[in-house]
Amino acid sequence: MTSPVMAGSYGTIVYPGESVFIGESGLDVSAALIDGWGNPNSYISYYASGGTPGVTAPSDTVTVPDLTNFYVSPGTFTGKTGAWYVGITSNVAFYVQEASLSVSLFNNQSGKDISNLKAIQDDHIAIRINSNLDSLFARNASGGTAGIDAYVETPDGATLSALYRNSTTRDMDAVYLSAIKPDNTIFWIPYGNMATVWKLDPDNYKTGTYKVYAQCNVNDMKDNLGVVTGVTQSEIETLTVEEDYVAITATKESVIKEDDFTVTITGTPKTLYTVWLSGTNGYSNTTDCPPKFLQNQDDVSSMTQTALDALYYMSETTVGQDIPYAAGGTTNEWAVVAKTGSDGTITVGLTTDSNTKTGKYTVRAEKWLSYTQLDYEIYDTVDIKVTEEGAGPTISLNPGWNFISTPKRLQNGNNTAGKIFGDIDSGGHSALMYNASSKKWDTVKADTEVKPLEGIWIYNNDANSAEVSMKYDSNPLQTPPSEDLQSGWNAVGFSSLTPATAKDTLVDVSGKWTKAIGWDSEEQMYETAIISGGSGIYSDTRDMNPAKAYWIWMKEDGTIAALS
Repeated sequence: MTSPVMAGSYGTIVYPGESVFIGESGLDVSAALIDGWGNPNSYISYYASGGTPGVTAPSDTVTVPDLTNFYVSPGTFTGKTGAWYVGITSNVAFYVQEASLSVSLFNNQSGKDISNLKAIQDDHIAIRINSNLDSLFARNASGGTAGIDAYVETPDGATLSALYRNSTTRDMDAVYLSAIKPDNTIFWIPYGNMATVWKLDPDNYKTGTYKVYAQCNVNDMKDNLGVVTGVTQSEIETLTVEEDYVAITATKESVIKEDDFTVTITGTPKTLYTVWLSGTNGYSNTTDCPPKFLQNQDDVSSMTQTALDALYYMSETTVGQDIPYAAGGTTNEWAVVAKTGSDGTITVGLTTDSNTKTGKYTVRAEKWLSYTQLDYEIYDTVDIKVTEEGAGPTISLNPGWNFISTPKRLQNGNNTAGKIFGDIDSGGHSALMYNASSKKWDTVKADTEVKPLEGIWIYNNDANSAEVSMKYDSNPLQTPPSEDLQSGWNAVGFSSLTPATAKDTLVDVSGKWTKAIGWDSEEQMYETAIISGGSGIYSDTRDMNPAKAYWIWMKEDGTIAALS
């Protein structure tokens, strides 16, 4: 991949002591080849190490037939760089050099060299030319205005000779990459100082890998030498542009009350993210409150209630409206601002104490844009369960309807609906079980036994998710549960603590079942059906999951046994 570079000239008149480069042609060296008596000379001499100009015999001499049209021929001057002298005198005519040329790409916000690495959309990029050609452009500007030309090749193969450094002014702020004349061996496009020349605005520059390189055809250098990597053309540097993103993970899915835990935010290096306990506005700020952020953490700053009330994370909702209220301008312990390191990550600590309410919590991280605005599109969440010490496994009930089951047989005395769901605000909705024999709904009463393989519909009227504890029966001297399924629809609970494919889960009724449909309680909608023998999104290799129940369509009666 080489773009044609039209030959142009610069500094074609060479004066004594200036530098010329192998491959240049059309040079007027008559001013440089004046002997000590003021007369033009038609030959030059070269002295190897140890020789004394004007005293010892030269190592080589070259006749210049036309002083106004000199060619720095590679056949003549390769391996003989350095000073060349007028005739056999000690007067320097010019210095011969071999060109060197490379480019480097930098993130102008972090100052980091990102050549052949990745960048994020909206990053600001600086481009540096590294060469010894500054001595060529130090010659007088005779002959023309040519310079080094840089290029950016897009993922689609188009070659750009200009870049936008501002997404708003566009053409008024385009940076042209042609005729660059470095005045130093390290030169930042366009004027020498490190500056943004390329803003990776997603409206102008799509994601993918870009190629960046520079060429020099000043005074026919590339035409004469061809494409010589590192000489007439730089190595090609790449930059892979990716969409901006943030991810948040937790060290543990469940934490025992009065223990600490951490979350790790991964995003753009040296970038601010607001992190908070989302969906906890209805909680107390004294007792039965959410986990709190630890204070005095490196690169983590607390926020006042006043600041949070002005900080929008959705178009009409502030962070302050999404967490417990802290009076006046005091620090709110349920939100912080965290700054990622040069590796794009930061770990933030949280704590629970005796006043922490047990349950499931959502920690949200969203990119900070200003004191009043977060980036609606760049966020992530992670869920954490807080449980009492010694509590058994829990089932999460999201706001609205939940279609659940116990994955294992429950302990006697802790196996009734009243014992398990008694504290749930159902908003007047009865818990229900579907009777596949009568094709009718049965109301779940307080003394109804909750069994494996049986699905239960239960409503959570709270605005937040609720956790219900389960205590499993540890007695090994009993047969695993089983359930008779009827032709038609059956509400069947998944019977393992470990996910399993639908094909494996329903192996006992293989050939008899056709569809399995789960319920997404977070979205309050049915999931895509799993089809026996299906493919793609309907494949029966999709997992069925613990604590969930499914509608199973049976072509004929059958019996299913528990997986555990």
